[in-house]
Amino acid sequence: LVGIALIGLVFFTNQVQHHKTFGQWGPESMASRKWSYLPRVLVTGFLPFHGMSTNPASNVAQRLNGTCTSSVCFEGLPVPVDRAGTKLVAGMLSHGGRWDAVLHLGLEDGAKGLMLETVAMNVKASERAPSSNARLQCGKDLPMVAPSAQCLLATTAPLNRVDTNAISHRIHAPHEAADKRASPREFWSRDAGAYYCNEIYFRTLHAVRQFEIQTKQRGAKKGELMPVLFVHLPNSTEVSVAISAAVVRAIAEAIAGQV
Repeated sequence: LVGIALIGLVFFTNQVQHHKTFGQWGPESMASRKWSYLPRVLVTGFLPFHGMSTNPASNVAQRLNGTCTSSVCFEGLPVPVDRAGTKLVAGMLSHGGRWDAVLHLGLEDGAKGLMLETVAMNVKASERAPSSNARLQCGKDLPMVAPSAQCLLATTAPLNRVDTNAISHRIHAPHEAADKRASPREFWSRDAGAYYCNEIYFRTLHAVRQFEIQTKQRGAKKGELMPVLFVHLPNSTEVSVAISAAVVRAIAEAIAGQV
């Protein structure tokens, strides 16, 4: 946990310095000024938990860290599966940390595809909570994250720009062609669960609204908020980390890339 806290501190320090250079984060190409105008996307991924040896969420975040496409650059942050982990990004936002979009990643072992979560519920995570939050009531079944906030917060990501059919066709890069595992199916979901996945999502969405953090995308309407989206990934035994990373990359380009 100390190591994770230090990672968060490094990220915050980098934010204060306004990311004058990408060189310390990734490939040499990112240090070039030609990347300085690209939108920056923070990708968080939960670490292994409950005896798991690996978690595709943190694997994808680490794989994307320090890389760029033609339209976005990535910073990857591994997050512990606990309350402290759920507060990391919201805490950095409250202290001036800024990105062009935030993508939270988690593992949905019970689903056989990709889950794009459209809503977060104002409830604190519980080990005894059901995997679904559909029957929960804020403040009654579980304590609320923010008692003064509304029960549900919708994603701030421009979902109309996420074409799941197009993403499916884009993820098969040549180096992944030999992978015999199926590419993930894409699903829209209104139930992020009642565990730490939902809590980190709610905390970040609440912080963006509380501090009125607006998007910097060209062509965006005045007052439009910074995109935040949670993506549940399938287990790496079903879909490779390389393909999951390609999907996340395409989603990031859709919600944060220049229009």
